[in-house]
Amino acid sequence: MLFTEMSRLPGTLYDRTGKTNMFRSKEADLGMSKYANKEFRKSAKVTRQSLHSPSKVDVDIHFETKDRVESITVRGKHGIRSFRFDFDQVQANAKKLPKNADPFKPFMDTIAKIIAAVVELRQL
Repeated sequence: MLFTEMSRLPGTLYDRTGKTNMFRSKEADLGMSKYANKEFRKSAKVTRQSLHSPSKVDVDIHFETKDRVESITVRGKHGIRSFRFDFDQVQANAKKLPKNADPFKPFMDTIAKIIAAVVELRQL
């Protein structure tokens, strides 16, 4: 849900999960193979360099889902902020909304909290 609003986050975002790093590593291997053209090989070299010397990270956003509850933790050198998003609760509440209500408001409110935490933890 956050990545639909990436333009609202200041800075550069990196996905440093194990699954993504594995995918990027395999992509770099392919780019360095005999099957790659000059541009792909150039891109593969940059990818390998990035994998071995990641950019400085000043804020980490971690998502963990268990039983339809998303736990979001924003960590920075100035502290930690945590949020929970319960999909079942949001679904139950949506059934009680008036006809003209915005059903995406709980998502947007959570995104706003995450963005505020990122900005706050960078500025403290």
